[in-house]
Amino acid sequence: MEEFDLKKFAKLAWAKKIFIILIMIVSLGVGYFYSYMCVIPKYRSTTSFLLAQLSDEKSEDENQVADLSMTSTLIQPYISLLGSKRVVSKVIDNLGLNMSVTTIKGMMNITQENQAMIVLSVSNENAELAETIAKEIAKVFVEEAEEIFKIENVNIIDAAERATSPYNINHPKDLIIFGMLGAFLSCGLILLIYMLDTTVKEEEDLEEIGLPILGTIPVFERKLEKSIQKESSSRNNEIGSRKKFNKDNEIVILDNAKSPVAEAFRALRTNVTFAQNTKTILITSSRMGEGKSYVAANLAATIAKTDKKVIIVDADMRKGRQNKIFGLENKRGLSNYLANCEETKVDIGEVTSYIKTTQVPNLHLMTSGSRPSNPAELLSAPKIKGLLSVLGEIYDIIIIDGTPSSIIADSVVISRFVDYSMLVTAYKTSKTEEIKKLIKTFEQVGTRLNGAVLNKYPLTKEGYTSSYYYSEARVESKLVESSRTEIRTVENFLADANINTNSFRYVDMKDANLLTTPNAAPSFKGIDIFKGTVFSSSSSGSNKTEMSAAIEYKIEKIDSELAAMKNMLMQVAVNTNQVSSKDIELIRFDISNLKQSIDDIKDDDAIDELKEELMEMKNITEELANSQANNNEKIKKFIEDYYKQKAELTKKASTKKTTTTTAAKAKKTIKAAKIDNEEEE
Repeated sequence: MEEFDLKKFAKLAWAKKIFIILIMIVSLGVGYFYSYMCVIPKYRSTTSFLLAQLSDEKSEDENQVADLSMTSTLIQPYISLLGSKRVVSKVIDNLGLNMSVTTIKGMMNITQENQAMIVLSVSNENAELAETIAKEIAKVFVEEAEEIFKIENVNIIDAAERATSPYNINHPKDLIIFGMLGAFLSCGLILLIYMLDTTVKEEEDLEEIGLPILGTIPVFERKLEKSIQKESSSRNNEIGSRKKFNKDNEIVILDNAKSPVAEAFRALRTNVTFAQNTKTILITSSRMGEGKSYVAANLAATIAKTDKKVIIVDADMRKGRQNKIFGLENKRGLSNYLANCEETKVDIGEVTSYIKTTQVPNLHLMTSGSRPSNPAELLSAPKIKGLLSVLGEIYDIIIIDGTPSSIIADSVVISRFVDYSMLVTAYKTSKTEEIKKLIKTFEQVGTRLNGAVLNKYPLTKEGYTSSYYYSEARVESKLVESSRTEIRTVENFLADANINTNSFRYVDMKDANLLTTPNAAPSFKGIDIFKGTVFSSSSSGSNKTEMSAAIEYKIEKIDSELAAMKNMLMQVAVNTNQVSSKDIELIRFDISNLKQSIDDIKDDDAIDELKEELMEMKNITEELANSQANNNEKIKKFIEDYYKQKAELTKKASTKKTTTTTAAKAKKTIKAAKIDNEEEE
């Protein structure tokens, strides 16, 4: 059990204050009903007796001591007599009561005040009856005591009086008791919720798990945003200056660029884009309904406002909703592309035909497409890597809207081919134990979750309003947003990258040999694209500078891919018993691609070290392949020997059964012959 945190408990209690108030109201209501409606008022009449012999003359000291000793000795018998059947029966007869002795005794309460004082209380719903019974009991008791003990030492000190108010009703006391009961019940339930509730409620909950916090996204208050926009427009007399509020638009950055939610997405953009090697970003969640697609769409739109070319790939081929967010059709999307494309060749023209232009400048979308019957089977490594390699040359940032990883493993598979993986969690929805399992799942495939976002975090009205006006007055961040509003198509982006799909058709993913025409544009594999310039050793001036920058970028990219492949190779080496030949072929394929990329850079000394590392990985892969081949031969021989031995055992068992049957028949024949001989004799 986790350590008790008083601060978290207090926050939980404050969050459940409505719940606590309701419990208190219900408790006080029950107490009021009980005190005023359920309690039957009872009245009590009390009589006190003094056991002492009263005399006008002064007694001697020794006589007084003797009287006190006798009184102390007789007080218990007197008490027994006061509550005896003899006294009670006589009271019933004297008053003519239609009650039993047991009923009268139940009304009586006898206590000893001191060595010489007895107090009798009689309770009843009728104050007059209680007084009458108390007086009659006192009278009969005195008479019976004198008759039995022959001593006149029972004196009535306080005669019974009629009670004016019930003794068993105290409304303030009852309400206080029930109020305290409600408070204890509330504390108990809050403590139970605290112990059982493992959902994420603060950034600290994610940090304790071990996930870096990338940002916190507040709940988007539509009504409050609408009222704030009206106030701002009327205050500045600029009713038409803002866009009309669209209640169905989920892209907050468009219509509400100064809201706290938009500001939170700008902070998230800063944290993500400042990280190294974040060209391809996978956004996933643990469960449905945590805001994964909402965060992906708004983050993409926020990055696009900085003049970055961005594309969203909706990889949730089961329930993708990016097409609904952007209001586009979903007839042709990722699933259709993966179902129709080849594993070894990526047709650039075909890829671009599945990309749609959105109403957000610099932002394009590849929708999820038609729902396939086998989404997981479409996510083969060559297809995903080929698609990302093409998109990576056209766009600056690729955001992949994945599937909920605790339900479906698609995002875990894709995470092997991206630079950055982000987990979206929801306030009081995502559970810490599921997130911990998710972290282990990603680690098992050689990747990791780079950070988490806390979505749907509630803000008070005051906090929301103050954040809103603060964001209007704030100085813009270092990532200056562009005011560009023109919508650019994928053809415009292809032109920016100097890619002509008519002259350059596809990338061969098998051996990286590109089929190009004589007038082909620079390719993705083997020849770097940098402002449309094909680099050669004869380049000079600014071209050499551009070539140097391109080579440095290429080396950095190869180094990153090599590090990822080392990690994957380590996972394979650790789990050799679970590795198939297909996995090893995939590693060989990746090594071949890397070797081709390295061989294309011939005039740089930094590439030699990468070549040595690649050769070491190639040798390890071959050893794994040979080891697996030997294991396969051993397993094959074992299976053959097993079935051979099984066949021999079956044959022996069959022979033994035949022999046994023959012997049984012979015995039966001999026995029959003996019987015939006996009959003949």
